[in-house]
Amino acid sequence: MPDFAFTIRAILPADMDAIFAVRVATWHNPNGVEEMTRMGLTHESVLAMMRDRTRGWIAVAEGRAIGFAMGHAKTGEMWVIAVLKEFEGRGVGRALITRVEEWIAAEGWSEIWLTTDVDENFRAVGFYKRLGWIDWKFEHGDRYMRKRLGRLERRARIEEKLRMGIVIREASPADKDAWTGLRHTLWPDCPLERHLIEVEQLVSGDGMVALAWEGEETVGFAEISIRRDHVDGTSEAPVPYLEGWFVAAAHRGRGVGRALLEFAWDWARRKGFREMASDAELENSESIRAHARLGFDEVERTVHFVKRL
Repeated sequence: MPDFAFTIRAILPADMDAIFAVRVATWHNPNGVEEMTRMGLTHESVLAMMRDRTRGWIAVAEGRAIGFAMGHAKTGEMWVIAVLKEFEGRGVGRALITRVEEWIAAEGWSEIWLTTDVDENFRAVGFYKRLGWIDWKFEHGDRYMRKRLGRLERRARIEEKLRMGIVIREASPADKDAWTGLRHTLWPDCPLERHLIEVEQLVSGDGMVALAWEGEETVGFAEISIRRDHVDGTSEAPVPYLEGWFVAAAHRGRGVGRALLEFAWDWARRKGFREMASDAELENSESIRAHARLGFDEVERTVHFVKRL
């Protein structure tokens, strides 16, 4: 599995230098800066677009911008995507374009469209076609492509549901206290000392913990470990395993739980995994239904035994 890791977040005004640098580096035009200025593409014009139903996402690896993508909600257009050449073929472009597709779907569009080069051998054309885009028309020297968005609409509602200010990010050692407090709410019978041990193991391990924040308050978590033994129902090992998943009662029904898992799934895909496993207690029908709604397949029901010696 690849050891390459990157994060994706919304483009901020402070990112203008970074995204312009990526665009110039990936544009097949030696006069990129001058040409963009001639076309009216400046920091100020892009910021103005972002105030008028245009959004974008930036991919960052080791503190460096390696790609970005932007879309227009007014027109349903995938406006631009650019990934530095040395990071092509590593899942960055796919992750970026998916963010734009999901947002455009959340804005009510059933299709998304873009323009690209008419040359069939142009690298981007093959990339789009592999992701399900099809040719639409050829006009004014451009190839127009489009993609149906119906299958993305359910996932796209996550961002709409989180419009009240929930932020999902990976936990750091500084988050231990807030995270432990939520764990104690979920598992009140577990001694505090045990919580602290397990938190330390998860932070220092090769898994990942996603935390949901509203302002300064931690309102949910998803804990992912990497299981190296055989996990029932999976086709490969190691496999990421959902060890714990919780949203504070006051914040349920807003898509926070789904957003936590989407964050975890994106992390696992970037690590090269193709499956994620989980479990629920037999009497926890609510958790079983939630897993099913999110696409988990039930593979087995078991009763575990221990004999004291």
